[in-house]
Amino acid sequence: MPAQRITMRRIREVLRLKHECKLSYAEIARSLGLAKGSVFNYLARAESAGLTYEVAASLDDAALLARLHPERYLYTHFAAPDFARVHRELKGKGVTLTLLWEEYCERAQGVPYSRSRFFERYLSRTPQISPVVQIEFSPPGS
Repeated sequence: MPAQRITMRRIREVLRLKHECKLSYAEIARSLGLAKGSVFNYLARAESAGLTYEVAASLDDAALLARLHPERYLYTHFAAPDFARVHRELKGKGVTLTLLWEEYCERAQGVPYSRSRFFERYLSRTPQISPVVQIEFSPPGS
């Protein structure tokens, strides 16, 4: 499960402590109760997005979030799966999401999604489906 993001107010505080107070990563982490790695990651994201404390302070939360976390993996060169068809076929006996992903990889025109990304995208489009249903299970001795 991914870690929870810190609030935009705390991110602004990380930027303020780094840019205005000139504190080290360890000092920032200690003062805000964060991991040093989290401080490093947010400062690296801010630097790559061209954010300083002044810029971050002028942005609203949504704009700051969009600058720090641009939508990931939305590359047009990936082959778009037909998740409606995947969902229909998944209802068949003996059909698993892994089998459908392998079939998708064979037929993909373009770069296919990795197995984990395919599963993630499928499950995000079908929230009513429990991920537990998708687990392949073979009882011992079979």
